[in-house]
Amino acid sequence: MRNLRPEVLVLGDVSSEAALIAHRPYLLTYCQRLVGDLARAEDLAQETLLIGLAHLREERPITDWPTWLGGIARRLAKNTLRRSHSARETAWDESLALDDPALEALLLAERGQLLDRAFALLDTPTRTLLTQRYLDELPVTALAETLQLTENAVSLRLLRAREALERVLVGHLKADALAHGLIDTATADGWVESPLFCPRCADHRLQGRLTGGELALRCPECDRSRPGLQGLSTRATPMPQERVLAGARGFRVAQRRVNDWWQGYITSGLTQRMVRCPECSRPAHVTTRIPNHGTPGFCVLCDACQFSFFVAPQGLLFHDSTFQQFWKDHPRVRSLPPKSLTYQGCDAIWVGFADRQSGARVEAIYAKDDLRVLMAGGEGKNIFKKRERSVEGLASRG
Repeated sequence: MRNLRPEVLVLGDVSSEAALIAHRPYLLTYCQRLVGDLARAEDLAQETLLIGLAHLREERPITDWPTWLGGIARRLAKNTLRRSHSARETAWDESLALDDPALEALLLAERGQLLDRAFALLDTPTRTLLTQRYLDELPVTALAETLQLTENAVSLRLLRAREALERVLVGHLKADALAHGLIDTATADGWVESPLFCPRCADHRLQGRLTGGELALRCPECDRSRPGLQGLSTRATPMPQERVLAGARGFRVAQRRVNDWWQGYITSGLTQRMVRCPECSRPAHVTTRIPNHGTPGFCVLCDACQFSFFVAPQGLLFHDSTFQQFWKDHPRVRSLPPKSLTYQGCDAIWVGFADRQSGARVEAIYAKDDLRVLMAGGEGKNIFKKRERSVEGLASRG
């Protein structure tokens, strides 16, 4: 089968999604070999394609989709067999937990009522499609004949219908859905793995949440208590979240929009020395140092509500368009320790990020007194080494 180039596949583009779904006949045959049952094979193929669509959304490069989808199907099949084996081993324990038929019937009835409530919140076509496939247990071939569509088109509709049902469960019935095992804890909390690597460590993908007009990103290892680097939560500023994130379906697009807003906010604050307070939306002062502390940075102080927040020079470079382009070209970058120095006769601070693989760097030098950009750019590893030695020489002479 012809391999599909990753740049051709983009979620939201009908042709891209159709190209991915076109693998379904091959995938269904392969899944039937794995599990031996057509009905189970259809569910396995559908789950595999759902994962494939998620990768389209996250813009992850896949060079050989048939091989990649086959690997996903094998892992899903193994997990299913493992769970089935585990269920047989623990059947005795489960019989002790649910040895009362009335209790088991009550739990099943409650789950059915919960699904009825969720289905009632779906639009009619989605509700009908899910009912026919999963309650009436009609195979995809029968649905295709009924709807006068191709099997690929029906499969794509089913994938979108399941996503819609999950959104309803998380958005309206989260507590009950979690209690009955219809969604897992991570899904309930809204955190999923994003395609973006942490720009602090470059080791882990950022966990993201893009729900309710809010974007938040965090590294699972660097700092569990904060959403990634400063400024990656849209709740941290007086940002018009709905307007900034309107129509953004993926983390990359949402992050770029948020960063564009941050650039304007910081530039305006450094120019006018006033911004809106993130807490009370009243005018707040902008300084370049934390009061009673020598650390330079973008500091907002509100006299009205006494709120304050601080963006270090590393954060200023992160929100600069130079770094954003560098991060796009080099997905796995890590932050470098800042250095104080004397540059062009000014007390300054150097900050930078480096690509984990090639060593290419993006850097900036800010004046400590007013955060003027004295130098900014990105260069290769060897060129930067020369500059770094000259900078260290300036620092020692200063």
